[in-house]
Amino acid sequence: FQLRVEMLEDDGPLVTPYIDDVSLADIAREYEASQGWTPVGGYGGLYTRNFLFGPALSYWFGGESFPETGRIWALGCGSCGEVGCWPLELSVAFTPSIVTWADFSQPHRPDRRYNLGPFRFARNQYTDQVQRVSSYFQLKHG
Repeated sequence: FQLRVEMLEDDGPLVTPYIDDVSLADIAREYEASQGWTPVGGYGGLYTRNFLFGPALSYWFGGESFPETGRIWALGCGSCGEVGCWPLELSVAFTPSIVTWADFSQPHRPDRRYNLGPFRFARNQYTDQVQRVSSYFQLKHG
C-alpha cells in the first residue's frame, strides 16, 4: 500500500492510493471495463485542495462522519478533480495489525456491485503512508 503524491502546477497536490504498485484508479477502471460499464468521468486521485473532510489520519481510518463513519472516498473524479463528482467509496476496518478495504461502491450508481478486494494492508505501513501525506489535507469546514 502506498499513497503517492503528484504535485500539479495549477491544482496542487494529487494523492492516489496504489496497491501492489498499481493505482487504485487503474484497478477501478479495469474492473468497470470488465463489467461493460461506461465510465462517466473516470477515476483519479484526491485533489487535496478540494478535500476538506477532516484530519487525514482520522479520515483514512474511517473516523470522520463523511461520507459516513467507517467509509471513505478513496478516489475522486479523474476529469474535474471534484471528489464528490465521481467518488470510489469503500469501507475501512482495522485491527491492531491490519487495515482492510472492502465493500467498494459508486454512490452515483448504487445498482453497481464492485467485486474488488478485500485489500489488506499492514497497519503500520498504512499509518506511515497516511501520516506522510497528512500535511497536504486541509481540515474540514467548521
